[in-house]
Amino acid sequence: MFIYERKLILILLLTIMCTMAMIPGAAYAAAEKTTFKQEFTYREGETPNIQKEISQFGRVFTLVSVSDPVATASLPQNRSYTTRLSAAYTPGQLSRAPKNVKLTPVYGTGKRQVDRLEAVKELPDNDVDRLAQRKVYKDTNGRGPDARASGELVLAEVKYEVTGRDADGIPSEYTAHVIYRGEETYRKLLFYEGVTTYTTADAEADAKAGEGVSTYTVVATYEREEAENDGLDGQAAAGVGGSGAEGGGSAGEASGGGISALFSLPFSLSGISPVGAAAIATLAAAALTLLILGLYNRRRLRAEA
Repeated sequence: MFIYERKLILILLLTIMCTMAMIPGAAYAAAEKTTFKQEFTYREGETPNIQKEISQFGRVFTLVSVSDPVATASLPQNRSYTTRLSAAYTPGQLSRAPKNVKLTPVYGTGKRQVDRLEAVKELPDNDVDRLAQRKVYKDTNGRGPDARASGELVLAEVKYEVTGRDADGIPSEYTAHVIYRGEETYRKLLFYEGVTTYTTADAEADAKAGEGVSTYTVVATYEREEAENDGLDGQAAAGVGGSGAEGGGSAGEASGGGISALFSLPFSLSGISPVGAAAIATLAAAALTLLILGLYNRRRLRAEA
């Protein structure tokens, strides 16, 4: 029995080590793919020069697929392809967008715990009842473009400073350094929607087609993995339409918790740190192993009885 229990303990330790190694990677695996579509037009009898990698917005995208060729003349005069860019793209990177790409920021709402520090001056005494017990904030605090924030916060800490004394040296004026604490809702940039537009005339010009020479167009799809955005509660505040021959989904359906939906998970990993996820999985593995050990001991005791 002692040898068997030692084996179970060894299995438990191995399970914990494997879980600790795997779970952080799984927590970070919820990355979002940015897809960029680019047209290539070529003359009949030629082969399109499709690069395996392209640089867009200062980042490298890798080729993942190429569509079947279609006669350029049969395509709509104007064609649009929609992509979604991470909010982590800098203004410098966005300024490198091709001329035929229109970028639109999409905003959403989130919630966060905050401390707001205030100084309340010219108080006649240090009576806490003179201070507002709750405060509603509605302002722009510099977090992202036009990052409006609001929330009802509760008085949490007070520290008084004597700022005036009378002729006898007795404090006659105070300044209260106050911290209001609570949850606020804020507006945050979720992502950028990019719409790339191609026209038949431009495509034929790129192929340098001569009179009477047919041209064909293929659509190359490039991808790259973007870092996961901050976990957000709520829905996108603004959505831009933009469908085309091969467009993406509606931007208005995006939310901060949408990452898990990409992987068909019933919950979001965005609010769980890798360490926390590893700890939860480790405890679950330990509980399962101990349950198996307990069942075995119960069976053994019954057999001996």
